[in-house]
Amino acid sequence: MKLLDRITQQMINSEELLHLDAIIPQRYVLAEDWKYTASYIIPKGTILFAEGSSIRFETTQNIPCVEIELTETVQHSITLIAHQVRHILEQQDFSQLPNPLIPSQVFDSTAQLTELESMLDTILEAGHLHQIAHRPRMDMRYDEELVDISRAKKIANNAHRHLAIHSETWQQRTLVGIHPKKILARLSEDEIAIYENKVFVSLLDKLRYFLASRLNELLQQQDNLTEASDLDDAANIYYKFRNSLCELWVDNLTDEEIKSILKKLKNTIDKNKLLLENIKRLQSFGLYVQIPVNLKRIPDQLHKTNILTHDQHYRHLSRLWSELYSQQRRFPNIEEKLGRFIQFQNDYNQYSLLIILRAFINIDFSILTKDDKFILYKDTSFFTLQFNHSIKVFEIINQNFPTIPLRIITITNLLNQSLISNLKKNIIFSLDKTFKEQKTNHNKNIVWASPFNFRSIEHFTVLLLEWIYQPLLKSYSNNLNLGRIPQSVKTVLKQISTLETMKDNYNLLDALSPDDLHQLKKACDTANTSHIYDVILSQHTILLLLKKCPICGYDTDFEPRKTNQTFVSKCLSLQCEIEYKLISNRQGDKTFLLDINKDYSIDAGRWRLNFQLSE
Repeated sequence: MKLLDRITQQMINSEELLHLDAIIPQRYVLAEDWKYTASYIIPKGTILFAEGSSIRFETTQNIPCVEIELTETVQHSITLIAHQVRHILEQQDFSQLPNPLIPSQVFDSTAQLTELESMLDTILEAGHLHQIAHRPRMDMRYDEELVDISRAKKIANNAHRHLAIHSETWQQRTLVGIHPKKILARLSEDEIAIYENKVFVSLLDKLRYFLASRLNELLQQQDNLTEASDLDDAANIYYKFRNSLCELWVDNLTDEEIKSILKKLKNTIDKNKLLLENIKRLQSFGLYVQIPVNLKRIPDQLHKTNILTHDQHYRHLSRLWSELYSQQRRFPNIEEKLGRFIQFQNDYNQYSLLIILRAFINIDFSILTKDDKFILYKDTSFFTLQFNHSIKVFEIINQNFPTIPLRIITITNLLNQSLISNLKKNIIFSLDKTFKEQKTNHNKNIVWASPFNFRSIEHFTVLLLEWIYQPLLKSYSNNLNLGRIPQSVKTVLKQISTLETMKDNYNLLDALSPDDLHQLKKACDTANTSHIYDVILSQHTILLLLKKCPICGYDTDFEPRKTNQTFVSKCLSLQCEIEYKLISNRQGDKTFLLDINKDYSIDAGRWRLNFQLSE
C-alpha cells in the first residue's frame, strides 16, 4: 500500500511502518485505493484513520497506532463551530467569524444530568443494586464426582453402571454382591455465575467507565471556565494580551453566564462523584468479587431473560443497560464508521481554518476570497491561503517574496516523538494538549488547536509573525545583488544618503525619498539596467514594511545601524509604543527582538518576539 507522508511530503510503502513503535494515522494520506473490507473500498486521497490501537493493510501485519480518546465536549464543539465556519464562507462575511472556544450550548447541555445519571441515581437511592450485591439470585448446579463411599450423600443415576465397569472402585466382592470403596456421587453446589449476575458485574464495569469519563469531561469544562474567570486578575499576563483573551471570552460567554454554568457544573460534578463512589463500593464486596474475572465480560447485545424482565431488582439492570447503549450507539456499520472519521477530520480542518484567519485578523489583515483561495492583505503585503487537496495541508504563500510556503498540518490525534523530530518548518495543529506550552524551540511549532485552548490563536499569531518577518529581516541583513553597474548609475547611487557603499557592496539602510527613486529610475532606464532599479525598489518596499509596527501597523522611529546592518525601532503610537530591533553578536548571528515589557516572567504573546534569522 502506497502512502503519502504529510510531514515529509515523501511517498512510502506501508511495510516501512512496521518497524515503528506506533504510527499516527492522520500523518498519512492514501496514495491508492484501500480495500478496507471485502466489500468496501476507501478511495485514494483520504486521510488515513484507524478504528483502534492497530491498523492492517492487505499485505502487512498489524501496525500499532497512537489513538486519542476525545470527549463529547471537544467533538460536539468542533462540529458546531465547523458548521458556522462553512456558513460564513458561503456568506463571505469575515467580520462574523465564529468564536473558536466551546459554544455556550455545549456547556448548557453538558452541565445537565443525563438520563442515565438520573436513572442510576434513582435506582441506587431505592437500593436495587445493593440488594443484588448482598442477596444475588443463584441456581443449583449438580456435578458427578467419584468419592469415598462414606462421603456420598446422593448417588448418581448411572452409579451402578460405573461401578460395574470400574473394579478398582470395589472394596470387596461377596456372594451377596459388591461392597464399593468409591462410588459416583451427585454433588450439588450453589451456582452464582448465572447470566443475570454476569450482567450485573459487567454493567458495574461499564457504568464506572462511563461515569469516570463523564466526570473527567465535566472537570475539564470547570477548569476551563475557572481559568477564564481568573484572567482579569492574572498578574503574570501582559495586560494587552490579557485584554485580548478576555475579549475572546466575553464574545463567547458573559461573566453572568460563566457563573451560572459553573454552578450547574459543580452540582453535576458532585452528583457524578457520589454515583462513582457508589459504583466503586458495589465493586468492593458481595456479588462482584465472587464472579471470576474471565466471566465478567458478556456481549453488548443483552438477552432479556425472565429474571431481567420481571424480578423487582434485576429488571433495573436491563433499564440501565438499554439507556447506556442508547446514548453510545455501539453498532455503526462500515459506511457510518468511515463517514464519522472523514467528517470529523473535515470539521477539524474548518476549525483550523478559523484559527488561521483569526490570527491574520489579529495583526490587522483583511480577507477576500477568490476561487478556492483566501487573499490576505495589509498595505503592500499580500498572502494567499489555500487547502492543498493533493497533500491535505493548508498552505500560506507570500506573494511579495518567493519564500517556501508555510504549511499547516491538522492532526486529530496524539503526537509522538517520531513526528516531532521530522517536523522541520511545518506547523502542526493538533488536539494533543501535551504541547500546549511553548517551552522549547523543539515543539513551539505545535499548536494545541482545541476549543479548550483560548491561547491557540495567539500561539499561531506568534508563529505567523516570525514566518512573515524572517525573509524581510534576512533581505535587510544582506548586501544588494546589483551585478555590473554602469558609471552613470554609480554616480546616482553615491548621491543616495540611505545607501551604504563599501567597495562594490551596497546596502540600503533606510527607505528612499521620492526624488531618489525618480533619479535612480531615470538613470537605470538610460543605461538599460532596469534590473538594478528593481532590486533596489524591492529592498525599498521591504524597508517600508519594516518601518511599520509589526503589532499595530503604525509608523515608527526607525534607526538603522550601519556597522552591522541592524536597526532599532519604536512605534510612535501612544497606545502601542512597542520596541523592536535587529541585533547581531560577535559571530554575525542576528536576532530579532520585540518587547514592551522587560519582565520576562510575564506572558506577553505577540507582544514579545524573539527569534534568530534562519540560514
